[in-house]
Amino acid sequence: MIAVANLIRYEQKHIDFLESAYLPHIATISLMQDDVYCEPEVSLGDYVQEGQVIAKNSAKNAYIHSSIPGKIIAFQKESMPNGKKEKAVLIQLEGEFTYLGKTRQNTQWLGIPTSQRIKSLYKASVLNTFDAPQMLARQIEKLQNKKTNALALRLFNADPSIASDLFISQQYTEEILEGASLLADSINAKSVFILYAQDSFILPNDILVKKLFRHIDAYFIPVKTQYYPQGTLHDISENVERYMTKELKKNSVKISLAIDAITALDAYRAIVQNIPLIERIIHVSGNAFARDAILKVKLGTSIQAILEEVGGFIQKPAKIIVNGLIKGRAISNIQSPITSDTKSITVLSTKNFPDQTQSPCIRCGRCHQICPVLIQPEKIFQHRILHFPLSDDAIESSKLCTECGLCNMVCPSRLPLYQTISLLK
Repeated sequence: MIAVANLIRYEQKHIDFLESAYLPHIATISLMQDDVYCEPEVSLGDYVQEGQVIAKNSAKNAYIHSSIPGKIIAFQKESMPNGKKEKAVLIQLEGEFTYLGKTRQNTQWLGIPTSQRIKSLYKASVLNTFDAPQMLARQIEKLQNKKTNALALRLFNADPSIASDLFISQQYTEEILEGASLLADSINAKSVFILYAQDSFILPNDILVKKLFRHIDAYFIPVKTQYYPQGTLHDISENVERYMTKELKKNSVKISLAIDAITALDAYRAIVQNIPLIERIIHVSGNAFARDAILKVKLGTSIQAILEEVGGFIQKPAKIIVNGLIKGRAISNIQSPITSDTKSITVLSTKNFPDQTQSPCIRCGRCHQICPVLIQPEKIFQHRILHFPLSDDAIESSKLCTECGLCNMVCPSRLPLYQTISLLK
């Protein structure tokens, strides 16, 4: 592990409240979902409502929604934060909102069969963003015929440069816990392990916990988030093991589904409030900004509009990074829109951005000294890229990699170590 203070070399500003970002004049909505192309259900010149299905792929249960009411003005390829050019629909803001500013009638989810909950999650396009984004409904579907033991809920971001999950866990505690409860019930989990930042999260009272989880055992596990890594499935499993009493250890507990706070909140909105995924809560930070912010943003809003909203730059920006400093991606086009898997935008000034030029491995050994699972990243890299011989055991050890990214961070040669190990896995 490494202290977070040694990873993030700029001062992260305290954020007191959630802001609603300005509504986009034009929303750019990708027609790709989880690498699945969705056929448009609308035509040029059509008027659409907020939350309306505008494209779908029935065979894959994939749906795309309009994030705003308005008029379809174009279908064209656009640059996305993932670095790809994807076909998108452009919607010009116009008309009355369906959800924004409206009171919703909550549904009692206990009376809804699991099969119907799965359909609702598919229809609402809810992603599980715990790690690499996946369709949450598909994960739950796969667990229907399996013996299921436990669900894990992470109330902080795996990447400590992102604060969105931690922030919303404080703002929407009850909704997130109820979302976790309905998902646990949907996979027949007997236990829910809720991992929280021990210095930043206020525990709910026992009455609320009992009300929300009913017959499911809920365990709140404190995590020292001032150290990294703490948020991978491997780390969470270890934290759960350390927390469990000897009595609980008589029965082995395997985490069948791991989710983050944003996923739990989206599931709650989809099933309890019948609201599809049309917005994201994102963390905007970095030392090139006038201020940091947590913003509620409509999908399809351009990154440029977000940057302007937080006051523009006070220092010359070197890189604009989406989804965190550790495993995020630098974008080349600030017109790229906010998408369903966007969690953060970080802008670093020139003086704080390290040289990313790659050079040959110097065999310093730092990568395997810092590796939390004690594998040898540089040898696996040389085997995969340079075809150096490697024992079968060493190759098999790649399966232990948690993809925390520490090896990349300490490598003076700036080699893509964890990415290479991931490809081998």
